[in-house]
Amino acid sequence: VDACHSGALVRAKGARREETRKWAVVDELTSQGYAILTSSAAGETSQESDEIRGSFFTHALVSGLRGDADYSRDDPVSLTELYRYTYFTTLEQSQAANAGKQHPRFESSQEGDLVLTRLSEASALITFPMGRAGDYVIFQPDTDTVIAEVHKKAGEARSIAVPPGSFDIYDHSESV
Repeated sequence: VDACHSGALVRAKGARREETRKWAVVDELTSQGYAILTSSAAGETSQESDEIRGSFFTHALVSGLRGDADYSRDDPVSLTELYRYTYFTTLEQSQAANAGKQHPRFESSQEGDLVLTRLSEASALITFPMGRAGDYVIFQPDTDTVIAEVHKKAGEARSIAVPPGSFDIYDHSESV
């Protein structure tokens, strides 16, 4: 949930009983539980950036799902990895914007970790050289948008999933 004060969704809440409604739901995955990831704490605003043309939270979420959140470098991006990445990236970017810190929140009832994406199943990847370190911004000129960021250390192999197409890649760490 990317909305101001959205962290209130994961706080303890009062409730009152309403009229019962019956729902017919077919669960072919035999899954159970829930996971809520919010863009900010209960008393915080959710910030946007003119540079990325969107919110810090959603931008971090998308970059993480594209592969930057794969901390373990084992191919899949798990829900736990995505939250960790989204939390720290959103906090860092909101703090740098000097508009107040923004702290994403997470609550889950599931057991174990949920795999959200697998880089090995992407239709297209951008792979960054092992010897280079940097904070890369991937820009799609056709749509005039920033589609992802990659934070890469020297000596590590990194790939990020992208839609097929042409991209401009900027090393943001060189311009800082």
